Amino acid sequence: MKSRWIDDPILYKKSAALFAAIDSGLFTVLREQKGLTLYALKDLGWNPDYTLLLCLYLEGEGYLQKKDGKWSLSDAFEKKYHSFMLTCKHERNLYERWITPQEITKAVRAVYPDSRTYDQKGFRVDEKAVYDALMYTDTTDIIALYLLRKLPANRPLKLLEYGRSKGRMTEKLAKKIAVHNTICEQTQEIEFLKDSFDVIFMMNTVHYLSAEAFSKRITEMKQMLKKGGLLCIADVFYQNDTVFHSTVLLDWLTHGGIHHLFLDQTCKELRACGYGEIGHQFIENIFIHLIYAYPSGASGQVASLC
Repeated sequence: MKSRWIDDPILYKKSAALFAAIDSGLFTVLREQKGLTLYALKDLGWNPDYTLLLCLYLEGEGYLQKKDGKWSLSDAFEKKYHSFMLTCKHERNLYERWITPQEITKAVRAVYPDSRTYDQKGFRVDEKAVYDALMYTDTTDIIALYLLRKLPANRPLKLLEYGRSKGRMTEKLAKKIAVHNTICEQTQEIEFLKDSFDVIFMMNTVHYLSAEAFSKRITEMKQMLKKGGLLCIADVFYQNDTVFHSTVLLDWLTHGGIHHLFLDQTCKELRACGYGEIGHQFIENIFIHLIYAYPSGASGQVASLC
């Protein structure tokens, strides 16, 4: 009989097996050769007995299949192989450097303001490149489709892209509509220009802004929006109904932002700062929430209220 009290502590073994299949080249060889016997692997210098144990484990987890005496990637895994490898590259880094018992303990015992390793050092350049590829490559394409439905297509728009997406949304929108953009990173001060922008877009940023900093920033943005202008916030907010959202908590704990974790809290602060109409959409396949906030008195089309 299965028991989570026994299963949960040994989940790390699955990650270890998957990373070993990558490091050893097992996945690559089986994929390139379209199926091999264990004794063919022996010719490559592998131990067939030990390799059999790993193959049996991966078969049971749905990664491999055996047909006519030959091992190969399962059909389902083959379809997701590229995204799996990109995810593993990112998660491997987290597994070894950030989401460790030591880092979790250090964060829990940190004296505020944070004294976590991430706050002191942040990601290395190579880590940041992998993170950005995973976070933004496909995600911004999908978000752009949703955002375009909220924007007029019959005139050029002035867009402020603020925060951590570094112009990626502007690049996507510009393929469909005329956009004059300003890009401002989270660490930069915004040049205050009243009634300047039709749209302000903020992605993967609110968790890094304290309540005071968030209130100050969105109040400034409200003044910067033209009449009928839109503030769009795209981010992950905590929900307790999926494994993904639960594991995101560990990301925030060890190497991420720690503010505005909840959707209703963020919407409440927007209302307090003078945004009268607030809409919300959840893009389930990428786990991203979109908040559409219009200053009081503006006429915006909202999907569903937060």
